[in-house]
Parts: sequence; C-alpha cells; structure tokens
Amino acid sequence: MTRKLFETTLLGTGAAALMGLLCQPALAAETDYPQRPVHLVIGFAAGGGTDVFVRLLAPYLSKELGQPVVVENPTGANGNLATEAVASATPDGHTLLISTNSVMGSGPHVYPDQPVDPIEDLAHVTMLVESPYYVIASKDSHWSSFDDLVTAAKADPGKLVFGSQGVGSMGDIVAGVLELETGIDLNIVQYRGGGAVATDILSNQAQVTNFSSQMMDSYYASGQVDGLLVMSPDRNGATPDIPSAGELGYQDLSRLSYWTGLHAPKDTPPEVIEKLHHAVADALADPDLAARIKATGQTPVASNPDAFEGRVRQDHQFYGDILTRIGFQPE
Repeated sequence: MTRKLFETTLLGTGAAALMGLLCQPALAAETDYPQRPVHLVIGFAAGGGTDVFVRLLAPYLSKELGQPVVVENPTGANGNLATEAVASATPDGHTLLISTNSVMGSGPHVYPDQPVDPIEDLAHVTMLVESPYYVIASKDSHWSSFDDLVTAAKADPGKLVFGSQGVGSMGDIVAGVLELETGIDLNIVQYRGGGAVATDILSNQAQVTNFSSQMMDSYYASGQVDGLLVMSPDRNGATPDIPSAGELGYQDLSRLSYWTGLHAPKDTPPEVIEKLHHAVADALADPDLAARIKATGQTPVASNPDAFEGRVRQDHQFYGDILTRIGFQPE
C-alpha cells in the first residue's frame, strides 16, 4: 500500500460559536419540551452532503416540534469539536448532534485521544437516513466494470491513484478494504475533503475514489464519472445498472454504508428522547420530504433509540476490526 500526503489542514476550532449552546438553562418541565429553538450541531462545513440534508430536514422537524430548528456548523478536529460540545451541553434536548457513521464508527479508532467518547457520552436518538457508498472512476480510465479496475490495478501495482478525503476518512477505509478483498495495491493520496477529490477525478489526476449517493446524484447522473460498484448487499434502486458488492462476493465492501444520525447529551430525559424520535419519524414520513430524500439515493429510517444504539455499537466494533485488518495506525 502506497500512501502520500497530498494536502493537510488545520481546521479552525469554531469554539466561540458554541458558547451560547453550552450555557443554556435546563428544561423546566420535560412535558413542555421544547421551550425554545432547537440547535442541530454538525461538525462538517456548510454546503456538504450532510449539511444539505439536515437543512432540508430542519423546517419539517420544526413543524413537528413547534419551535425553530437552527443548524450550526462548528467545524474542527474532524467533527470531534461538535461531538464534544453536544456531550457537554445541558441535557434538555435543545442542543443535539448530527453525526455520521464515520464519527461514531471509525472516528473513535482514528482519534483515540479525543476527550469525549461518542459511544458512551451521548444518548443515541435515531438514525435519520442511510445510503450506500459507491466505487467510481474517472471517465478517462475507460473501465466498463469493477473487474476492469481490479485487472488494471493488478497489471500496474501501486500506480492507480485512489483519492481519499483525508487520513482516517471513509476514503481511507474503502481503499484499504478494496486492497484487502481484491488483492490490489493502490496509490492512496490524501486530499482535503471530497470536493478536492472530485476535482482531480474529473481531470484524471486521480482514477478512483468512493462517492456518497449525494455525490453520485451530482456527478454520475450527469455522466461525469463512471460508477463501478455500489457498496451494499443488493443493487440500489437509484442506480440499478451498477452491480452491488454483495452480488460480486465482496462482503466487507457490502457493509460500508453511509448513515446520518441524531444524538443528545447523555442524561437527556427519556421523555425528551422519545418525543424527538417521534418528531423525526413524523417529519421523515412527510411525502414531500421522503420523495426529496429518496431522489438522492438515500433511505429515510427513523429507527427507535434502542435499535439505533445497537447499530452505533455494532458499527463501532465493525470499523475497529476493519481498521486493524487494513493496518491503519492513528497519527
């Protein structure tokens, strides 16, 4: 495995933007929840796929809760700043975390020294949406199938550039599992985020990467990239022409899905957690919102809190095992 640092960055702390969230008074009576605006804290930049989805959800959730829903984007430490802020907030349901499987599943293994344990220090409310990742290739690669990629990589070990969104990102994990399950050797190049990867895929500076469903909606639907594999047990209805990892026999790749979830501070009252879950479920059941979500290849979920906590713990174990098997070492 060849790894090259393409670009590094020190993300801003954004701490000042969170001070107001951490100093709010406790809820006077759980039955009256919510009593004021609800803040959804996302540890990723505005305009990204997760942010776009949450801003789409916010007005529907506001309607169900009867209060404004405010989206905050305190970026820093690969999402860990936002996690720490919410874990430390007053546990009254007015400050909530929007996370992804990379924050909950792989993040604790990639950043073992973070001050907050996202598994134990949060209450896991519900999974919002889930969607598969895809293996995609630049048009100039001229591969018509996933087998073509494997054949090309084996013919020229260590030469094909896999664009990773950053050290320890899902790109790193996908690339490692690709190598593990197919026996190929890739040149894994680290970029500063998915946008930079997409730019080099379009110019063939990188030949292969992983895309989310939202990225597929932007680039594959317009014919700018080739889709080689959907990382799920079965084909996705939004891209029925792309074979699945499951049908080709790649079991680990078939489990690398992308999900977005909702979390609260650990000691948030059960009544508040339950009200949040029902509000999310009702919002996601709105036909207009559900149709807009499904159009991007995502599936609304609204799992109950117990089921979601089980999935969080399962993915934490799965990604820990995967990172060990691909030889990842925290920096």
